[in-house]
Amino acid sequence: ENLRLATATENQHNKLRQSNGTSNYKGVWFDSKKNVWKAAIRLEAKRYYIGQFNTELEAALAYDALALEFQGSFAKLNVQQV
Repeated sequence: ENLRLATATENQHNKLRQSNGTSNYKGVWFDSKKNVWKAAIRLEAKRYYIGQFNTELEAALAYDALALEFQGSFAKLNVQQV
């Protein structure tokens, strides 16, 4: 009753962030050489670079916006939308 149909690709969209990264958010990392936060998203084996940001939260929100656009209801968001 609480399950939904999903392809293997759609099911991968809701994975959690890796625990060994520099950020508390999925798709976000700190570039210490440039002293900025960066964000990217992967979709069907292709990586889409989102950009660089002054704060970790800005990068996370940018990731969330693209995740919603690309992955819809299967997106695993960093910041829960109300």
